[in-house]
Amino acid sequence: MRVHRVPVGAGARGACFRGAVFWAQRVLPRNRDTSILSPEIPPLKHADAKKIRERRILDLVYVDRQIDKVVASERPDFKLRHRSGRWFGVEIAELYHSETTARLERISGYREELLSGRGFRHKEDVDRIKVGKVDILNDRREIVYSQVAAIIHDAPPVAECARSLAALICAKTGKLENSLATLSHINLLICDRTNVLSTMPKEEFFRLYYVAELRAAVAAAPFREVLFVAKMRDATGFVPLKTLLLMAEVYFFNAIYTAMESRGIFAPPRAELEVFGSYFAGRVKGPVLFREAADGTEVIYGDSGFFVAQDRSIFVRTYQDGFFPDDARAPDASLAGRLGSDFMGRLAELHASNTFVTPLLFPTKSAHP
Repeated sequence: MRVHRVPVGAGARGACFRGAVFWAQRVLPRNRDTSILSPEIPPLKHADAKKIRERRILDLVYVDRQIDKVVASERPDFKLRHRSGRWFGVEIAELYHSETTARLERISGYREELLSGRGFRHKEDVDRIKVGKVDILNDRREIVYSQVAAIIHDAPPVAECARSLAALICAKTGKLENSLATLSHINLLICDRTNVLSTMPKEEFFRLYYVAELRAAVAAAPFREVLFVAKMRDATGFVPLKTLLLMAEVYFFNAIYTAMESRGIFAPPRAELEVFGSYFAGRVKGPVLFREAADGTEVIYGDSGFFVAQDRSIFVRTYQDGFFPDDARAPDASLAGRLGSDFMGRLAELHASNTFVTPLLFPTKSAHP
């Protein structure tokens, strides 16, 4: 079997290197006492282990928010009581390269079985992964450990992983649409297990990862927010995907609105953000709200508001599952229809030929689970 050379530091959880995902046997220094590395811990039941893993993911975002109580449940996975008194839900999901990598991560002892030469547990795994030997290198490309047993799995392109995320959001949408009876709203919290973003600067996330299929899935999702936890080059954090969609769409809309001097269409004058809200509400699921106050105007979508102050300075407000302002209302639905086909055509061209850049990555409250 061909020897695969990999950098030092690749651990048993898996790493990404030159398009391959691999799991390698841990290599211990000679003469080291290994007894403390294998404590006698009773194995958890599958359901218990799953709920513990989900709670760790939940705590990445919610451990220090204004939450009075967390109750484990199913569909959604957790019910949380906000300090305001109302209950909302959080559904947890994990994004893997494939069902094969999910099995390698989730089935206790499966990786060790393969590394020790035992057979595959699922017929699909035979074609998706290989068991071979790797050389582990240091930063100077010197071999530190030679011929270490490893599991090798080709990693799909970034865009393919993004489309898999879109499919996961759509699947969760179908399962949870009828779960809102006793809850104010539900958020979807997805933890990335692909590791394909580990070398990507956070500023490049929208351009390289937020593909058309993902934007469509987020726009159609009934969740208040879709939170995507991922390790990027800069840090481990989470991207609120609805907030990111709102920010990008405001900037695209403003570019055409300004270039075509569209404010002259409306008499009496209307705030640009209300016109945008009217347009945007026809393209997404879930409420789009607008408010006009003494200090500025704001359009609200998902869990965030895009606020333009009187001096034209811009802020993005996150409501963190709380109530929206009492003066927030639905924008006038008739405004979008007055923009015209030429406006819409130029906006579509701008979407096709340009991208949006922002370093939107909120830090998680603990290490990646």
